Amino acid sequence: MIKNVIASVGAAARRLISNWQASLLILGLYLVMLLAAYLFLSTMVATVGQLIINAITVLIVPVIFFVIQGMAVRYMAYDPGADQSRAVPLMISSLKGFWRLVVISIPVFLLAWLLVYLLGKIPASTVAVAHEAVRTTAGTGRAAPRPVPQPTDWRGVAVTALQFLLFGIVLPLAAVNLWIATAREGLGQAIKRAHRTLYKSFAPGPLLIYLIGLLLFGLVPYLLVGMRPPIKGELIEVGQLGVQLLVAAILILFGWILTLGALTQRQNLEAAAK
Repeated sequence: MIKNVIASVGAAARRLISNWQASLLILGLYLVMLLAAYLFLSTMVATVGQLIINAITVLIVPVIFFVIQGMAVRYMAYDPGADQSRAVPLMISSLKGFWRLVVISIPVFLLAWLLVYLLGKIPASTVAVAHEAVRTTAGTGRAAPRPVPQPTDWRGVAVTALQFLLFGIVLPLAAVNLWIATAREGLGQAIKRAHRTLYKSFAPGPLLIYLIGLLLFGLVPYLLVGMRPPIKGELIEVGQLGVQLLVAAILILFGWILTLGALTQRQNLEAAAK
């Protein structure tokens, strides 16, 4: 299994590097999506022009998002010599079929909304401190005692771990495999076989591929953004922060695409083995 996982990741990486035109196009779409999201968040709703900008960005962001997902699952689904593997035809094919990914994602989005609602019902109160602080007696000359450490809020830890498991692993992995099945088999067959796809999504192989990808598009960018420059200075810190955010954004994008490509490659191998 480990050998197959490594082979799938390696094949996805080689295809992503060799098809550099598609990689650049995906990067361009990604930057446009980030810019549109920034304009939406920074534009105050006051004038007619600003309302129009908000309406356009509301439509652009999800469309570009699903077009990128379509390109990410399609660049491994075809032979390198096929037209769909080239940059522009790949984007056109993804643009025509992005609505299928939207439809197959609706149950996942609804489930995510339900889980957010249910988890929001869990009280966020912390466990009360079991011991009272020791008071010093006036005139005794004793040194003030150290504060008693607070007991760990295991309920809060459990809720945080559950949130990460559901929204960081389970739901994204389910959505990705549904997208791949939709791109390979069509929307109708993907819906009919959704239960099989979801069952296979959490097999050891796909789960290991996703966890490897999570290091690339999750942990490494997080650690990168948290780094601080050894030389102090406002200009240096601002400049390094800008570079860190840019590199982290690119790592998130291509780490995610590599993960989708490796999962697609594994599904291709499983289909060929039947």
